[in-house]
Amino acid sequence: MPDDLTRAQRDDRPEESLRTRLSRTFDEDAERYDRARPGYPSELYDDLDELAGAGAGSRVLEVGCGTGQATVPLAGRGCRVTAVEAGPRMAAIARRDLAGAAGVEVVTAEFERWPLPEVSYDVVVSATATALHWIDPAVRVAKAADALRATPKHRVHDKAKPVVTTAI
Repeated sequence: MPDDLTRAQRDDRPEESLRTRLSRTFDEDAERYDRARPGYPSELYDDLDELAGAGAGSRVLEVGCGTGQATVPLAGRGCRVTAVEAGPRMAAIARRDLAGAAGVEVVTAEFERWPLPEVSYDVVVSATATALHWIDPAVRVAKAADALRATPKHRVHDKAKPVVTTAI
């Protein structure tokens, strides 16, 4: 056994067709995914509020909302959320679970192809594990940054690869 073991590099940029095919597997049985996926601890939302300003009244863009595992608590804290989800079954569950929530919109679209609205956001999150991983690497961070309001306190978070910017 060699002393010089090297770890395989993570490939977060698989070819587009493979990335697209793999990303769709989550939508195949969205109900099971929703039942099995654990929620996030309340401390996560406290941190998002404190560090990124995701508190009551803030405009939040959620990329890859899945079944709304983070969207529901964000809405419960009074955030105005636009949640973009490529999977139609996942988005339908998110809409169902957010029925009656004020200031929340679930959009069924691929983030890469979704046109950014005129209004900007205070915070962009992608809390559904590594949802940004499935988005075209040439688009994901740049488009998220374009969605942010021009203020000195901006943070774009991908759980796997945090990117923090102080001015965009």
